Amino acid sequence: MSESLSFELKGNRIIVSDDAQAIKNVFVANQEVNYKRYKNRIEINLDQNDYFLDEEIRFFDKRKELIKYDHVHKLDVDVWEQNVLVINSLNGNMTYSRIPEELLDETKYARVLNLNKLAKKQNKIIIPSEIDFNYKGQQINARISVEQNKFLNIVLDEAVGIAVLILKKRKSSEFHIVESDNLEIKQKVKYRFNISSFLQDELENSGNGRWDLFLLVSNNNIDWKLKKVYFSDDLPILNQERYIHLFRQDNPTNFNYKGFQLYLTKNRNFALSKDTMGNLIKERYQINPVIENYQKNKNTFKLVINVNNLSTSNFKFTPVIIQRNPDEFNERILDIQIDQKNTSKLIVSTQVVKLNLIALYWDMYLKIQLDGEQFYLRVAKATENVKYKISQQPIRQQIAINNDIFYPYLTKRGSLSFVFRHRESFENTKNYFIEHVAYWYVKFFGSHLQKKQIWIGYEKMAQSAHDSGYHFFNYVYQNKLKDDYYYVIDKTSPEYHFLADKKERVLPYMSFKYFVYLFAADTLISSDTRRNAYNLLQRQTPMGRVIANKKLVYLQHGVNGIKKVKDFYKSAGQFDLVMAPSEWEKKHLAINEWGFDDNEVVATGLPRWDVMENQQSEINFKQIFVMPTWRNWMAGMPDDLFKQSEFYLEYQAFLNNPRLKDLLKAHNARIAFFMHPKFKDYIHLFDIDTTIIDAYEFLEVPMDEMIMKSSLMISDYSSVLWEMFYLKKPTIFYQFDQEKYLTYEGSSLDFTTELFGDVTFSATETIDKIVEYINNDFQEKDEFASMREKYFNLMDKNNSKRVYQAILAKQNLIHSQTKLGMPARQAINLFIKRKIPYLKKVWRRLF
Repeated sequence: MSESLSFELKGNRIIVSDDAQAIKNVFVANQEVNYKRYKNRIEINLDQNDYFLDEEIRFFDKRKELIKYDHVHKLDVDVWEQNVLVINSLNGNMTYSRIPEELLDETKYARVLNLNKLAKKQNKIIIPSEIDFNYKGQQINARISVEQNKFLNIVLDEAVGIAVLILKKRKSSEFHIVESDNLEIKQKVKYRFNISSFLQDELENSGNGRWDLFLLVSNNNIDWKLKKVYFSDDLPILNQERYIHLFRQDNPTNFNYKGFQLYLTKNRNFALSKDTMGNLIKERYQINPVIENYQKNKNTFKLVINVNNLSTSNFKFTPVIIQRNPDEFNERILDIQIDQKNTSKLIVSTQVVKLNLIALYWDMYLKIQLDGEQFYLRVAKATENVKYKISQQPIRQQIAINNDIFYPYLTKRGSLSFVFRHRESFENTKNYFIEHVAYWYVKFFGSHLQKKQIWIGYEKMAQSAHDSGYHFFNYVYQNKLKDDYYYVIDKTSPEYHFLADKKERVLPYMSFKYFVYLFAADTLISSDTRRNAYNLLQRQTPMGRVIANKKLVYLQHGVNGIKKVKDFYKSAGQFDLVMAPSEWEKKHLAINEWGFDDNEVVATGLPRWDVMENQQSEINFKQIFVMPTWRNWMAGMPDDLFKQSEFYLEYQAFLNNPRLKDLLKAHNARIAFFMHPKFKDYIHLFDIDTTIIDAYEFLEVPMDEMIMKSSLMISDYSSVLWEMFYLKKPTIFYQFDQEKYLTYEGSSLDFTTELFGDVTFSATETIDKIVEYINNDFQEKDEFASMREKYFNLMDKNNSKRVYQAILAKQNLIHSQTKLGMPARQAINLFIKRKIPYLKKVWRRLF
């Protein structure tokens, strides 16, 4: 680690660069303060309401080691009303103070006041600490050009003295300040602003947005006026000429990368917009592609795209579909012809089998060439007619290719995309027929069932009975607390026998009774999402639409935090009542991060913890439980590509390491290699030495039993690691792809300070840690054991009891108002729009 850091003071922010990535904690006056992390620096906001006198600022990496520093990159002073903020380096300690100005002469900071006065004499810019954006419509006429993709050259009609560029984000209080060197040109004044830092910072944020351009101007460095940057001449005739410059990334990492566009608004003000490059091109050239028709014929799909642009002759559009995979770019070019009667319409007709698709999601784009560069324009819109056909006839749109299926679907935002995946065994004509019959049965005869307020329990893909979904159901059944509580499970599941003594409460997956009771159910109670009670990916069937509106009591699949899951946020609409495993998760995740209200979350513990206990003594060897978790970017990867992946190569190197084999044999230890269910199709590709390794597929053995019998667990980002921690057993986080994982998935925990086990990045490091634990008789390290009190406050056997009491207390949150079908008026309206356009006038007159 470097022994020095570089500092810079801007307003009330301290900017730390050089080795800033190593910084994990910042303390001021022995109090930890928050900071923002960017790619090559961190920024510390100094609260104007705090008062510190000669207090040191300390920086720590990981745990206890102090990062040393010995110089200040820039010495500066900022005046806040009658107080002076000082940043300095004295005796090796970086200090800052706020001292009433009249007392400065009596302190060692008198020289700082003199520096401040000298800065004023030298016309050094002293920007106000607060900017009032109630500027009363004042504007300043300007011309703007762009230099080197980072400088804004602004030429004004009037001399204003000092000018500072302010980039104000719309619908937000956020703004960015950029200082400038000014150059006089005859009677006008030219200012050059370097906005590269703004562009870089905003590109690191995921959201889009628009920023209006203001100038903060002053002739005396004291009285400041805010003016919106304005273009006084008439707007260009062609819309595209309002767009001045596209700020491109130097080295974009994917086809859908983001950029900025400088443009003139229709009100003749200057602004910047941030979006994907494709969307910026759409906006500039007013390209608005819409899918007007979709047809499926045997193994061919046909669609018509209207690009809705008068200048389509300027572009050559190539329709493609692109796999939704952040780690690898896969596109398929579609066959096309131009509609001779209307050149703005593109007719696509393609045989699916010729596309050589891989799983899972594919999105529609138009590829164009512009200024020697290639851009991809998302085709996100579809007409109501197309949406109706896809949403109301989902099975009819499927194209079968051996054991796979291809079909269109509507995203949450109503865009048209495609799915290519393996056809599940239950996806057949018989089950779809049963589903429709059950739908109409409940619609006409199911009112008596709906009055019973039926509860439905289930677990992952309706295949398992070992998680909290099952253990809570079993608790209610054994204590006779709810008669109308049923459990969904596939009869072919290896865990079906766990329900042998409860058959009267079992709903066999895909049976007529299953469909009827699920349609009529009042509340779903599960450790998994709603879709796990039905076909995970088919959402447009009658059950797919109905189940999306069922109330769900979420029992949690495990303790969260290691992985960010967007579906868990309240805005995703997945959960209605959340049972948190601890007060820590309730506060820090469910409320503060996911956005739930306090009354929507109850800290109860996990029902499966009621049966968790240490069972290491039941086997005559030491078991090391190895369970890598799924990576979304590997979805649908063919065997040959999987064998080239970092994941496969790392685990091959680990499982087949000669040193590991000798180590395990010498200490009577074995590895239990357990694959995530989404890895089930790849387990045969691994070289397994059965003398030291027992390999298991999903549901082949009960996972909780494996945890209870194991002495050590090795995983990467799995929530199952928390179970070992709960049982006071050691864990190793084998994170060879940590950087990629944090980029694609993200985490609510700081991996350097908040993980409760050793972190390794290679097979060699992992084996070294195994040696440590073998020599320590698999005892948990004190530094990790001490973290248990932070994460767990419920360590008894009353978790299911608390869940039941919480459900009774929150009845107002969990009752589903199930309505099968759409209102008659809406159905007739859709029919008229789709089939008989000339009836629209009659319909409007009648209603």
